[in-house]
Amino acid sequence: MSEAEKKKRLDYKRNRQKWIYIISAVTAGILLISLIMSIAYFNTAKNYYINYTENSSVDYKVYLKDNEFFEEEYLDEGHAYIAAFIDKVSADFRYQLNMEEEVVYDYSYKINAILEVTHVSTGKVIYSPKYELVPETVVSLDKAQQKLVIAESVSVNYDEFNEMAENFVVPLGLENVKSAVVLEMEVDVISTCDSFEDEYNKNEYFVSLNVPLSKQLVDIQIESDVPDAETKILACTKGTGKTVFLVLTIIFTTLSALAIAFLVVFIYLTRNTDINYEIKVNKIVSKYRSYIQQIITPFDFDGYHVLSVKTFREMLEIRDTIQSPILMSENEDKTRTDFIIPTNTKLLYIFEVKVEDYDQIYNPEEPIILVDNVDEEALAEAINTPTTELEDINFVDEIDEEVDEGVEVIGVVWPEKATKNKIYRYDPNGETVEDGDIVLVPSRDVAKNKDIIRKATVAHGNHRVDPDTLKHPLKKIIGIVQRRAEAALTPKENTDPEAKKGFKFKKNN
Repeated sequence: MSEAEKKKRLDYKRNRQKWIYIISAVTAGILLISLIMSIAYFNTAKNYYINYTENSSVDYKVYLKDNEFFEEEYLDEGHAYIAAFIDKVSADFRYQLNMEEEVVYDYSYKINAILEVTHVSTGKVIYSPKYELVPETVVSLDKAQQKLVIAESVSVNYDEFNEMAENFVVPLGLENVKSAVVLEMEVDVISTCDSFEDEYNKNEYFVSLNVPLSKQLVDIQIESDVPDAETKILACTKGTGKTVFLVLTIIFTTLSALAIAFLVVFIYLTRNTDINYEIKVNKIVSKYRSYIQQIITPFDFDGYHVLSVKTFREMLEIRDTIQSPILMSENEDKTRTDFIIPTNTKLLYIFEVKVEDYDQIYNPEEPIILVDNVDEEALAEAINTPTTELEDINFVDEIDEEVDEGVEVIGVVWPEKATKNKIYRYDPNGETVEDGDIVLVPSRDVAKNKDIIRKATVAHGNHRVDPDTLKHPLKKIIGIVQRRAEAALTPKENTDPEAKKGFKFKKNN
């Protein structure tokens, strides 16, 4: 492999690796942003607890009609009251909230008078019309305030509500019922949170004053469900950015998924046969490391009958059968790795992993010459180009011993190496050649790692050999350049214009 080809190979891998790093970095960045957005969303939506103190109270007075028994204008709490003397009932409602932290909350409250007609035995309400005494009012609690105080006073005419109760009960002939007017203050929180965190998990509180309607004695009762102790309130951060963070999280999560998919597709599509070769070799070595012995010195195939094995698993089966190690040898250019099992009987089992179509990957500007469409001037230049080292395939050290049946071959020698007595076998491709003829044959320049076409001299014409003596499939000759008889003619006698160029090319149909 030339230095230029090595550089192309290295540049291809570096560029591919660079883009993998860039796409990976972009993907990691998008994933990081997605993670940040998701954390921001959950922190924004997260609930936290704030300590608070809350209490409520209601004070009432019962105003009396003019009567001969009581001189007072009204009676305070804690008495039993004669219904016939009651003029009106007034109530002072109070609600207070103290926050330990600065939080923005809005509260609303309202006070209603409710006429309740209840079944005595079951305690179920039969009739409960509601009358507004104080309309709904909103109170804002800003950060600087931290304390909310609600104070309202209301009053109801006792006889008026007593009459409304009778107008409902008497016409219907209801029995075993009782009536009361309930003064009730309802406090409701308006905030970014959905509810308070308390025993009942609700955000509405009621403070009520229950005044029985009767013609006899009246026992007024106060009820409240406001927790009069320090507890916790469920609070949230402002929810304005929560939706934004959620949308951004979805967008960047989708983008990161697309980026990961693009990275996987890019890695797959840019895996050429060179990269696949490395992956295959590394996979075999990683999986079967204990069965493989790597050798540094190239293995000498001379004298061995080579048998190709289709899969590495078959190599393992052969190893287990003949109890011989699997040797691994990779060429210097790292384009071919041979896994071999030599035997004492001169059989050699080989499983080969190599880079396919190397020139098409790294040297597309140097296409392999097609036999059926040859530029003869370019071919002449290729033939006359000196080579440094040729691949030795299907060679023998002496003339083959002919057999009656077998594979038809011819034997050629390279003119510059003819003294080495190394004969290379080729398929005659339907041609009949004789010793001394000059033919065009395909070969490979090992140093430049590319296929070439060159001239060769026929050392042994058409003959047949035992197929078991062949190490590799035979390459076919391209054509006949010059017959031995034509070469014997003097330039004056040879009138073929192509012969004057130094060769005559005969295409194969």
